[in-house]
Amino acid sequence: GGDGIFNRINKVDLENNEKNSDRFYSTATVTRFGLDFKAPVQGADVGGKLEVDFRGGSSNDTIRIRHAYVTYNDWLFGQTTSTFLATDVQPEMLDFNSPLGIGTYRTPMVRYSTKLNPTTTYAVALEKGNDDNRAPALTTKLKYDFAEGKGTTSARTLLTEARSKESFANDDKQLSANESALGWGVAIGAKYKFTDSLQAMIDYSHVKGDSKFLLYTNNAFNVNPNNFDLNLNEFDAVTVGTTYQITPKVRSTLAYGAMFANDSNDFAQQAFADTAQNKTLQQGWWNVMYSPVSPITFGLEYVYGERKTFNGQKGKDNRVGAMARYNF
Repeated sequence: GGDGIFNRINKVDLENNEKNSDRFYSTATVTRFGLDFKAPVQGADVGGKLEVDFRGGSSNDTIRIRHAYVTYNDWLFGQTTSTFLATDVQPEMLDFNSPLGIGTYRTPMVRYSTKLNPTTTYAVALEKGNDDNRAPALTTKLKYDFAEGKGTTSARTLLTEARSKESFANDDKQLSANESALGWGVAIGAKYKFTDSLQAMIDYSHVKGDSKFLLYTNNAFNVNPNNFDLNLNEFDAVTVGTTYQITPKVRSTLAYGAMFANDSNDFAQQAFADTAQNKTLQQGWWNVMYSPVSPITFGLEYVYGERKTFNGQKGKDNRVGAMARYNF
């Protein structure tokens, strides 16, 4: 499959070019430490979060900031998971890179969120997108809890800039393309607990012209070398899964994720020979988590995935992962 310990479904080896097989990886760099605080200060609710792990840098062994923000009443300033995402409705996965079909993007932002009523919350944020963008991304989320806390659902939107600063050689001249277009996305997800032991979750996104917020997607765009217009990538992403609490100490998750790119637009036509871009990605996983005592969890997981490029080449991913975790 992919060259690395964690999920890289979009980059797994293509058939007849397999380089990564029969490999063993292990790491402790996913260890993370965090601090959460909240207190009333002079009549205001003040809080914050700081969380780091050791997956930073090219060698993946330096400290990386995951979350770092302060809150003041309904306002948040700092870095945390994008408002366009809903990690609370994604199926559990042992793999640290997270499953196909969802996002975990953490980015600097300014966010305002408030309760519309006891079961409904609303959030709107300005977030950092791609480095070349001249304006922040605008994200919103509407979340509704129902069935007396057994279920939750959320609807989200995204507006972001897609901007190119590429250079091209044309008639022995070096030309610069400084074009931009509007990228956007919509998403909806839900989770429902049918019984004390069984719950299911689903999340769906449709995105055009962005590659930051969801995992394992194609480039946000490619550039037409004749007129420098941006050809925006457009795709659908979905995850669906179920978790069953077998015993008080053992639970299991079975899930599926997929990405389906538009294969009839200008982006797909220009990316036909680019094997780094994918027409479809699909992935299924099954895991078992065992907690002999509450702070300790042992996990075992099998992942199978496939990718298909726009010109029909295919690649397969087969991985088994194991984990030992101590929460304190």
